[in-house]
Amino acid sequence: MTELLHVAMGVVIGWLSAGVGLAGPAVSSAVTQPGPAEQVRAADPRPGSGTGPEAVTDRGPAEVSMADIIRAWRRRQRQFQTFRIEWIETRTVGAGSWNWSEYRQPGETLPPVDVMIQVRHKLVVDGRKVAWIYDGPRWSSPDKAYKDNWIIAVFDGTVFKQYWRYSPGCPAGDGIVDKASYFRYFGDSHLRPVFVACRTFEKRMGNLSLRDFTVKPRFPQGRDRLYIILEQSGEAYIRDIAKYGPDQVQRVRIWLDPRRDFVPVHLQCAAITSGSNSGNYLEDITYYYKQAPEGAWVPAEWRYTLVDGETRIASAARVTGISLAKDIQPNDFDVQFPEGTYVNDYCKGIDYIIHPGGKLEIITAENMPDWMKQQLEKESRMLGVPIARPAQPAWLQGWLRLLATVLGILLVCAAVTVAYRLFRKRA
Repeated sequence: MTELLHVAMGVVIGWLSAGVGLAGPAVSSAVTQPGPAEQVRAADPRPGSGTGPEAVTDRGPAEVSMADIIRAWRRRQRQFQTFRIEWIETRTVGAGSWNWSEYRQPGETLPPVDVMIQVRHKLVVDGRKVAWIYDGPRWSSPDKAYKDNWIIAVFDGTVFKQYWRYSPGCPAGDGIVDKASYFRYFGDSHLRPVFVACRTFEKRMGNLSLRDFTVKPRFPQGRDRLYIILEQSGEAYIRDIAKYGPDQVQRVRIWLDPRRDFVPVHLQCAAITSGSNSGNYLEDITYYYKQAPEGAWVPAEWRYTLVDGETRIASAARVTGISLAKDIQPNDFDVQFPEGTYVNDYCKGIDYIIHPGGKLEIITAENMPDWMKQQLEKESRMLGVPIARPAQPAWLQGWLRLLATVLGILLVCAAVTVAYRLFRKRA
């Protein structure tokens, strides 16, 4: 069994055995520890690490309330309403993590062995607007492998757009344009650590509610540094299990550092099923911070572990640049598709290829390019089912339906007229 599996499942077993009395955060070591952030050595928040600054606080445990924490977090969210961040992520994906793929054949393991990838990310956030650039290997389900890719996904508040430079069979990449009410990748495991740290309460971002949480101050053993533990109350957990079932409920613990505006230094989220570890869900994030010139504590590094059924991911991220930017422009949240891009435009109800000069060639089942026919045939054979081909544009379908309706009415009227005249002649 691989090192990744040992570490990830070790965290799960530690969670299950510790129960409510969990003493401190466990840190995954499944991937290489990244170096310190640029020009700043991030303070290590782990108990007993010996590298972080000593806590200086005269607030005793009884003096910390949930209201204090919520006020600090809301203030932090206001600081991060607009920001840019860039980071490098080293990620290990366990063998079998993509076994849920519809392209998987019986008995096949996807991927067949553990895979380590490195990805560069850029993220721009302005209120609800989000732009994300992903530069590195990305899993391709039809290819059953990681393929080098460059992806941009943006949400301008009303419309979601994305472009994938690599798309199986597509020579110039493909794009999507669609109306939306939120950024569709907000729950992506690459982005979730950023949203949890910077926009914790925001729906469709950090998406974390403190309803039914209790405050548990604690001094980790061997250190005089105070950590605040937020934990869902046992009553709420039991109630949710009764309502949703044991495999639908997540139990969350969060370690906060009151010295640094109650920033989350560690988060564990788990769904525990009765009697077996199989199928359990665990998400584990450990953060390291530095202080920005504006005074806000910003992420410098983080470790991320996810165990979800057969999916096992462990990653380490190092921030290479972050700013609470004020110079963000509207075109930061737009995508200019390159020539040759195949675009699924759900706003217009058409598929098209972009040609020189911005000319659009509308694609239907009748004029599909050869590369698209070959890819559809290949995927149909892999899935064992036919794949829908591009339909006529929605506006054209509407006009054709209207024309067919009008012609039908005219034919009925003509038939009635002829029948009436024949009847009059016989009379």
